[in-house]
Amino acid sequence: MKKLLAAMAASAVVLSAVPAFASSVKGTVIAYDRMAKRLVLDDKTVYSFEADIVMPESLTAGDEVEIDFESGEDGVDKVNSVTIVTEEEDS
Repeated sequence: MKKLLAAMAASAVVLSAVPAFASSVKGTVIAYDRMAKRLVLDDKTVYSFEADIVMPESLTAGDEVEIDFESGEDGVDKVNSVTIVTEEEDS
């Protein structure tokens, strides 16, 4: 009985684990709140980020950015980086 319960518990853990996938998105910043640690792109998507993420000092509304993040079952799990895209990089 103990082995059966242990096997069931192990199966539940494996089945409930959702892999995180790395992804990225480009967009134009329409709002950036340094204090609240939030960034809103032109498609109205709001990205929240942790304090350990280094944001570009010159980041302002109107900048074209690329956001690298990890996604899971519920959408964006963690923002990994935010980079301002220059015209040279975009070509």
